Amino acid sequence: MTELRIGSPVVIAGVTLIPVERLIRHSYSHKRGFGIHIRKDPELIVVCGRAMRAAFDVDGVELRLADLIRDIEGLEAVIDEHCP
Repeated sequence: MTELRIGSPVVIAGVTLIPVERLIRHSYSHKRGFGIHIRKDPELIVVCGRAMRAAFDVDGVELRLADLIRDIEGLEAVIDEHCP
């Protein structure tokens, strides 16, 4: 199972950084028991300052913030709460 999860916002020099991570969970069972593997990978970061709001993927490519707000549940509320 894979999901996008919003991390804890961080403020540095008046700029708010909101990380979004991809959480990947795998579980399996076999004759002697079961196993679980969980991995978190960085997916993107939302950057908010006085004059801007932008989002970038891990390669530094700018993403459309409106699309992310539509696709990632709860992102708009976090942005509204933590960004000036």
